[in-house]
Parts: sequence; structure tokens; C-alpha cells
Amino acid sequence: MKTLQFLDKRDENNSFIRFKAPFVKYEITNFVFSELSKSKFYKVLKEYLSEEYTELYFKKKLNAELEHLSCKIVINEWNFKNDKENYFEEIIIDNLPYFEILKNYLALKNIKIKKKISTNFLKEKINSKKYIIFIYILKIKNFFAKIFYKKQFKKNKINIGVNFVEGFNSDKRNDLFFLSNNKIKNSSIVYYCESKERIYNELYSKKEINNLINSEIKFIKLWQWHNVEKVNFLENLKEKIKFFTIDNKVDMLLLREIKNLILRVNFWYCFFKDHKIKINLNSEEFGLSNIVKQIALKKLDGCSIGKCKSNPMKIKGEWLGFYPNDVFFVWGKDSAEGIKRSTNYIKNIIVSGYPYKNSHRNKEEALRLRKIFLDKGVKFTILLLDGSYSDNKDSLLQLFPSIQMSNFIGSFLKWVIQDKDIGLIIKSKKKNYLSGLNEISDLFVEAQKTKRLHIIDDLGKEPKSYSKIINFTVGASVDVPTAVMQMAIFGSKSIIYDFANFKNVENELYSWGENKVIFNKLDLLIKNLKKFKEDKNINNALGDWSKQIYNYDIFCDNRGSERIEEYIFNLKKCFEKGYSSNDGLNYANKFYINNWGEDKILK
Repeated sequence: MKTLQFLDKRDENNSFIRFKAPFVKYEITNFVFSELSKSKFYKVLKEYLSEEYTELYFKKKLNAELEHLSCKIVINEWNFKNDKENYFEEIIIDNLPYFEILKNYLALKNIKIKKKISTNFLKEKINSKKYIIFIYILKIKNFFAKIFYKKQFKKNKINIGVNFVEGFNSDKRNDLFFLSNNKIKNSSIVYYCESKERIYNELYSKKEINNLINSEIKFIKLWQWHNVEKVNFLENLKEKIKFFTIDNKVDMLLLREIKNLILRVNFWYCFFKDHKIKINLNSEEFGLSNIVKQIALKKLDGCSIGKCKSNPMKIKGEWLGFYPNDVFFVWGKDSAEGIKRSTNYIKNIIVSGYPYKNSHRNKEEALRLRKIFLDKGVKFTILLLDGSYSDNKDSLLQLFPSIQMSNFIGSFLKWVIQDKDIGLIIKSKKKNYLSGLNEISDLFVEAQKTKRLHIIDDLGKEPKSYSKIINFTVGASVDVPTAVMQMAIFGSKSIIYDFANFKNVENELYSWGENKVIFNKLDLLIKNLKKFKEDKNINNALGDWSKQIYNYDIFCDNRGSERIEEYIFNLKKCFEKGYSSNDGLNYANKFYINNWGEDKILK
């Protein structure tokens, strides 16, 4: 039976073919959007909403819908050249409403597609109505609650909105990271949570939630807020499109999407206005909600703040719509270059350094572990960082192959078992993630018997706390591992195992770091590491980022959160004085330049 699978397929440069998919997706997205934007429905929409964020909304929606097709195209092209038995004359895709546009465009590239008959049309229709039903329920609640509703904020008070995404545990990456130096009062923070699942997923107790509330931060459970009212510019838009005729499937698609968008913008416009939010921090990346919030906020002349959470790939169109922000903080030149190649319409890219501080509790935990290792005679400690892995037996994602992840981790487990000088800390991506590597389960048992293996699988906990107690960090991923970059920034000798070979994407890193800080052959990596362990003078450049680290974090002072807080504080002060968002941003930028240098504002 013919299949489209990523497996370990590579291009002419011996790189994973996954790196070709974003280019294909970006190209198709732009073409389909250019056709959709010709509709009278789209033209009137951009008159009433922000033109650039309306464009970004539809492009991100298309980009997500076309991701699977783009992967299939890349795999099928590889199969045509290398595996004819699994080549498809026609690629089967979901029945998208713009199928004919796709079909005609891809035909010009000699790519044939065929639509799959969906059996989930009823389910899809119900899902599309969920938000509409939700808004109407809120309006009914609001009608009955108006008599008892009281405004909770002073007339001239300006608040900062923060979306509950990463949680508020200061020992991990968290949403409130910028409350670093007591410049911004807790009472001006509106911390809103969109779903109960987010609280439950972070395993917060009622006591912890109450402690948050007692800190004077206003914690809003959005399912309990319902002050949704009619908004004039949206009512005018609805009135405008009411009399438009539907001439084709594209018009039908856009009308349905516009109605949904109007409801969502209405909700967030009312929420931000009701809570006097002029500055919003939202670390959501996927989905359309972050763009909807930005559209609503811009209509209120507010500003959004974003930050780099992960090391961005240098691929045009990657992370499209992830960061629809007015201001975006990056760690250094390298992450700025990646963000510039994404499509997000960011007006102000600002270098802050790494944003998350090291917690005292995590440092103490690391010191306790060092003592345990020293008591066991450990003389050389390695921090191992895993990455997402899969068998790659589908056409959705090409991750680190499971068998290769087993080989990678297994090589270090064997080293621990064989060498009494070695201590090994494994920081895993999430809870019980390593249990999926069945091939090395026995090695884990043996290594744990040595008492020189320590596993951390706490989601959201950063490895940087261990930078002072280890000799080396080694991480594996199909792109530049953010955790490895973090360790290098915090002074650890660090190595990337690049099995996917992203040399063409990260050519600058390879130009100075090949076989020093980045290897694509595991045996060579371990050979060099073992030599270094025996004699540190043999290859002192191994894992050494010190001469290049300013490209990745120009400050390296653990004060990124303080700089971000200072910027937000100055922006908030401008809003309180009645400045427009543009004037406030100009003031905050000038203040930042005076303190940190003109080269820290990159756009």
C-alpha cells in the first residue's frame, strides 16, 4: 500500500526534507490569500479593522490549513525522485472551500490534488457555531447582571493585561516574569485565564490561586465575565455586509469567517475596555486568538508586548502570525534575525537579553544535587537535553527519529554505567517523556543503580539553574534547541547534536561552530567529549560559545526581565498622561535607548 511518510528522508544537502515545507506553505498561502482578498467581503472588512492584522489573520488561518498539504507535496516530490513505488499521481487533501483555487494554482506546478470526502461535516459545523453560542450566552448573562454590575477600576486607571498561558510559578517560565524589580504595581495587573483547563494543566491549588489574588493582582476567570455589549464600528460593519450578495464559494467562506471574527473582536474589545487594559502581554503562539486580541486592542489605541520564548529558525514565513505585537523583545542579534524573517508586522524589535530570571529555589536544588554527585565520586557532570521525537511514519511532522533519540541518550547512559567519574542529569521536555524510548529501558535501570543519574521531567522548568554545577551541556533536536542556547548564555560549555542537519538554515552558526559547538555525527561528538574529559587542554574550544555569545544575548547579565519591566512601566506612564500609543512607544523607545544604547532598538 502506497504511503506518504517523512521517515528519515533527506534532500540533496543531506538535510531533513521538513525544512522545505515552510517555503512551500508560505508560497501557497500567499497565492490563495491574494485570490481571497479580491472579494468585496474582504475589502470592506479591512476598511473597518486593521488592514495589516486582518491580512495576518487570514494568512495565519490559511497557513495552518495548508500545512499538511505542504508536507505531502514535499514528501511526494522526494518519493518521485527516490521511491517511485510510493509516489502519488494525485495528492488527497481535505475538502477546503478554496479547493478550486488550490487545484488551478498547483496544476501550474504539475501537482495534482484530489479532495477527500469528509464525514465530519456535521461536527465541523457544530464546532464553528460554538463561539457564536458562547457570545450569545454572555450577552444574556450581561442583560440580567447589569443591575448588579459595578465597575471595579478607577476612572483614570490604566491596566496591564496578561494572558494566563505559561502560569505564574516563579520557579518556571511564567507569564508574570516582568514583575521583576517592583516598578510596576501588582494592582495594575489584570491576569486573565481563558479556560479552566489551563489552571488544571498547571496543577494549581485553590490556595495558590488565593495567594495570587491576595498579591493584589486582579485574576479574571473569563468564563465568569460577561460584560459584552454592542460595539459601534462592528455594528456598522455588520450592517454594511448585510446587503452583499454571495457570488461564489469564496464569498461564502469569507462571510462565515467575518461573522465569527466580528463576534470575537467584539468580545475582546469589550473585555479590554471594561478592564481599562491599554497594554497586553500574551504569549500564545498558535491559533487565531492572539491576532483577534491585537485587532481589538488597536481599535482602543492600545499596545501589545511579546517576547522570544524559543530560538527562531531562519526560514522565511516560519512562525507566521505567532507574534502580532507592537513591541517584541528578543535576546540578541541572532533571535532578531529569525523574527525579522517571520511574518508578524512587528514595529519595534528590542534587545532585552534572556527574559527569565533564575529562581533561588532552583539554585538550591542544583547545589543539593551537586553534593549528592560529589559524595558518589562524580568528577565530570553532563546535562543532557532531549527533544521531540517520533517514528515519523506520517506526513504531519518530521521529528527526531525515536531510534536515534534512543541511540543518543543510550550512548550517555552506557558512559555513566562504565565510568564512575561521570554524573548525568537528563532534562526531559515533559513528564514521563523518556518512558517512550523502550529500546533503552534496561539501560535506564542500570544507570539509575549507579546513583549518578538524575532525571528532571518537570514541564516548564528551565535547565539554567544547573549551569554552575555541570561541565557540559549536550542537546538534541531537529532545530536549534532553545535549552542549549539558554545554557550557553548562562556560561555552560554546550553542544548541539544536529541529526537533522540544519546547516543551510543556520549557516552562521556552522561557519564558526562546526565540530566545536554543533555536531551532526554522534560518534564524533562523544569521542571529542571523552577526550576533553581526560585532558581539558586538548580541545579547549569544544563547547565554547564565549566569543560568539553576544550574538545570542548581548547582555548575559540575567536582567532581561528588568529591562522589559522598565519599558512597560514607561509605556504605562505615557498612557496615564493621555499619550497616544504611537507617542507612548516613541517615548519608551527613547528612554530605552538612553539607558541601553541605540543598537538595542532594531526596528
